[in-house]
Amino acid sequence: MAGWLGEKASQKWAERLYAKAKAGFEIFWNEARGTYVDHVKDGVQQKEINQLAGALAIVSRLAPENRWKRIIETITDPQKLVIRSFTGAEAIMQWKR
Repeated sequence: MAGWLGEKASQKWAERLYAKAKAGFEIFWNEARGTYVDHVKDGVQQKEINQLAGALAIVSRLAPENRWKRIIETITDPQKLVIRSFTGAEAIMQWKR
């Protein structure tokens, strides 16, 4: 946004932070599953994934464009999607392993 507004100093600052976030986000990528995991504990990826992590990785462009197709296929695959409701009001989506 700073670039659109011509604020070069802010743009450079934001681009540096974005590059750091993009590099750090790599710890969440799970190549075998074709999407991003929900969280990492003590440097180890945990098994939970959800649609939001993959979708946000695409729209924020934290995910490289060459991964987008795999992410979309993974998070929209009805054979992998499991919907569980623990409260009756909210659905929690998980994937079959």
